[in-house]
Formats: sequence, C-alpha cells, structure tokens
Amino acid sequence: GVPSQGKSTILQALTGLDDSTIPTGSAYVTGACSYLCHDASVPAGDAYADITPYSREEFLNEVLRPFCNVFNLTINSVEELQWLQLPQKSDNMLTTSLAQLDRLEQLQKNYGSYKHLLGTQTQRIGKSQIREYVAQCDESGMNLHTNWYAIKKAEIHCCFPQTDIGKIMMCDTPGLGDFTPGAKRALLKKISDDMDVVFFLKKLI
Repeated sequence: GVPSQGKSTILQALTGLDDSTIPTGSAYVTGACSYLCHDASVPAGDAYADITPYSREEFLNEVLRPFCNVFNLTINSVEELQWLQLPQKSDNMLTTSLAQLDRLEQLQKNYGSYKHLLGTQTQRIGKSQIREYVAQCDESGMNLHTNWYAIKKAEIHCCFPQTDIGKIMMCDTPGLGDFTPGAKRALLKKISDDMDVVFFLKKLI
C-alpha cells in the first residue's frame, strides 16, 4: 500500500515488536524491506536482524541508474555519484521529477555516510540498532537515517506472540509511490521471489 495505510502497524501487532524495529509514521518511514521471521529462542519483545546490503553492482543498476536515466545522466560506477553533475531544478519540472531529483540529491549528499556498507557481507545486529538500518528517520521523526539507502533487505528474527502463525514469514515494505523510478515494479518483483501472498492495504476513510 501507499504510506500510512497501516502496513507496519499490523505487523507490529502480529509480531509483538514496536517502532524500534518496525517503524511507523505519517509519511515515508519504512526504508528497507524487512522480512519478519519467528524464532522461539528469542525472548518476547526482543529481536535481532541479519542485514544484507546491496552489492556495488546492484546499487548501481537498481538504485542509481533508474534515477540517472530519468535525467539522461550517464554513470558507470558507484563512485561517480559523488561527482555527478545534477540538473538544476526548474518551474517546468513535473512534481514527480522534482521528487526524484530530491532523492538523487540526497543519495549524493549522504554518499559518504552509507558507502562503507555497499558490497559488505550480511551482518547480524541487535534490536537497538535495527531502526537505523531499515527506517528513513528516528522515532521522533526529526533526525534522518541514511544507512537504509544501502540495504537490500533486513531479516528480523523475533518470537511471535501468536504461535499459530509461527511458520509464516512476513515482509514489511516501503510505501508504494516511493520516488525511486520503477520502485513499485522492482518491489513487487523482489518480494514475489520470496512471498506466496501479497496484501495491499488501504485505510477506510
């Protein structure tokens, strides 16, 4: 679903986790796909996560090039992002193009803060660190996170309170309508490789 439809809130109820691991909010909050798995050995309310970053080639082809293609920019390596000459914003730009340019500017501006993650091996982290890898901001909504730019997926392990769904793996996705070109199609392709059922959520007004 689009942002703020209750995707993450429902998953909190099913897993017993909270905003520190499954972020919720009134705008784009979930940054990286989070796969939620039952692990009876984890104490109730606790969690750990296996964080898998993009390889440098994946980041170039799946994240950077779609943006660059929109603005007819050529990029041959991830490192070139920091020197890429971005177009100037103008009143003639469509709202979507402006949003995409904003995101590309953020990727470029924050490159130094997440580049160390690209191409690294899957790492295991504790519950207190999970949000900074999967969310676009902290729990106050005031401070932005940047690690999620580099994260392909996070596999979060916790003990589900409802034992009858313990054998189900669930996935919390970013809101559809994300500004990345082709994000909707790419997201559906990514989760279709792992998931049997996809639910689209829409709040009743």
